[in-house]
Amino acid sequence: MLPLSFRSDQSNPLVAVSFLPPKSSRRRPQSRPVNMIPYRDLSIKTKLSVIALLTCVTALALACAALFIYEVQSFKKTLISDMKAQVTILAGLSTASLTFDYPPTATEMLEALRNQKHVRWAIIFKSGKRFAQYKNPNTNEALPEVPPAEFSERFEANALYIHHRIELKDETLGSIYMCADASQLHLKLRQYAEILLIVFVASSFAALLMASRLQRNIVGPVQRLADSARMIAENKDYSVRVEARSKDELGRLTRAFNQMLNRIQAQDADLREERERFEVAVAGARDGIWDWNLLTNQMYLSAQWKAMLGYQADELKIDHEDWLGLMHPEDRDSTSKVLDEYLRDLRTTYEKEYRMRHKDGSYRWILARGAALRDNHGKPYRMAGSHTDITERKQAAEELTLLNKRLIETSRMAGMAEVATGVLHNVGNVLNSVNVSAAMLRDRIKQTRLPNLAKAVNLMQEHTADLGSFITTDPKGRQIPKFLEMLTDHLCLENQLLLEETDSLDRNIQHIKEIVSAQQSHARVYGANETLDPKDLMEDTLRVNEMAFARHGVRIARDYLPVPAVVVDRHKVMQILINLMRNSKQSLMASSCIDKVITLRISRAGNGRVHLSVIDNGGGIAPENLLKVFQHGFTTKKDGHGFGLHSCANAAKEMSGSLNVHSDGPGTGARFTLELPAAEKAGITAPEIVGTVGRPL
Repeated sequence: MLPLSFRSDQSNPLVAVSFLPPKSSRRRPQSRPVNMIPYRDLSIKTKLSVIALLTCVTALALACAALFIYEVQSFKKTLISDMKAQVTILAGLSTASLTFDYPPTATEMLEALRNQKHVRWAIIFKSGKRFAQYKNPNTNEALPEVPPAEFSERFEANALYIHHRIELKDETLGSIYMCADASQLHLKLRQYAEILLIVFVASSFAALLMASRLQRNIVGPVQRLADSARMIAENKDYSVRVEARSKDELGRLTRAFNQMLNRIQAQDADLREERERFEVAVAGARDGIWDWNLLTNQMYLSAQWKAMLGYQADELKIDHEDWLGLMHPEDRDSTSKVLDEYLRDLRTTYEKEYRMRHKDGSYRWILARGAALRDNHGKPYRMAGSHTDITERKQAAEELTLLNKRLIETSRMAGMAEVATGVLHNVGNVLNSVNVSAAMLRDRIKQTRLPNLAKAVNLMQEHTADLGSFITTDPKGRQIPKFLEMLTDHLCLENQLLLEETDSLDRNIQHIKEIVSAQQSHARVYGANETLDPKDLMEDTLRVNEMAFARHGVRIARDYLPVPAVVVDRHKVMQILINLMRNSKQSLMASSCIDKVITLRISRAGNGRVHLSVIDNGGGIAPENLLKVFQHGFTTKKDGHGFGLHSCANAAKEMSGSLNVHSDGPGTGARFTLELPAAEKAGITAPEIVGTVGRPL
């Protein structure tokens, strides 16, 4: 990888980054053997002659060497064979002398070797001592006193030594030891070598003459190809062609050379056309082109590139360090990091947005794209790309972000208004129940039988003196105990009914307090994340819409599983859940299903996430609308505004969560799932809640 070299100044900690090749990768001229340089510079004609001569010389040398070695071995084998035959004959003739221990006969027999001029001496040994001997008069060599330990044949010092056993009926009588002169071998080999040398020189000279004449058929076409190539290189004229005069490899090479020239000529024309088209495209496009030589650290910048920053075509001749100097100080580190990672092959593409200083001192947003050329080792040596001025797009994006924030705030206010409307409806419904309970209590109190009790008490007070006889004998007195008994039962029943109505009135008043409290909590200024129990969030939201669900006959089924707490903005979550529950209720009201059920589900999603799902069995969602439900302005309702689910999705994203939808199609219901991050570090786990599926509110 090319090393980064940094240059800093007092104002900017990182002004320039340059890529230079490592010392190990800088190529140096390799030393070549001095004797190889002249051969490389020789003409093809001379090279072919040298090759032919070396080939013939090598072949002849190997052939002569093989013949010479064969002749040497053949002569040695012949000499050994002849000498062994003589020794064998002498050994057979000397058996009698050894048997009768008569040396003169053996000596006389050995004297017959005088006619063999090449025999230097011969000795017959018996019991390790000389028995008889012969020595050539022309030999000054001393005779051995004892025989060799082994029976063998060997060449030594221009002589052949043979030691042979003398036997008679498998009994060893002695041995014969003979020495023969081998100097004739060297004489014959010298003569044979002279003949081979003459043949070698003559054959080499003949081969050189023949190669010089035959190479013309090869050198001629090659020379024509070389002359044509030189002419093309000097004149850049690709219309030159070479005539093919044969059908061999050189003819095919010539035709291939002509075909290559045809393609080069066509490609050259196409290249000129592409260059002209590229120049026109660059001149007409808004993108600026840059080219960076990583080895020299120099950069080429197109006129359009310079115009983006307010410079003329002949201005701003910079290198990579100067280019970094034009970059906004806050963007240099990140841009250098991205560029370095791409050049180190840690990124597949190079694309970065940053700001560059205009000639007037302002900064323009630039989108930079590029690609690098790499050698066989993967090291980049050149990089080129384009710059696009995206300042207007950045400004539009900022305005869109601001508009989106305003839209979210408007959506929240609208949601709060809708929640407040729902609260008022719920409070109104509860107040109706309160009024009914109060009226019933008033009617019960008016219908009480306490006045009849007062009459009975007055009657008893009038007969205080004869109360006993009055109760037992007087017809009116006898009715008083029975009346008191019936009055007691009636008052007990009436008291129970009043207590029930009072409890109902108390519950309704408490319900109003809870609804108002939930609305007040939802209406507070939001923005801070809290660690909350998902069950509490779901129940608080349900409490706001509880009466509306009951009024429309919608059953709520709870399916709560043990999950960790979540770190969220309470008000954003409640706004999302209220919107989802209201949409599910409206879908159920518009559908033809009889059993209208909304299932509230809490489950663990993995990866530290929690799912809060609102599931209905209403009209469902068409497949073509599944990808549109969260888009701004999309709605299937006649009076819908189209930003409810869009704002919910944005609110979920702001809490590092997401909002998803699933439906199998129209008539199959829909499932909206809010995914939120769990408070894993807090160690809070929501208690297990067993869902009471189908419990009507």
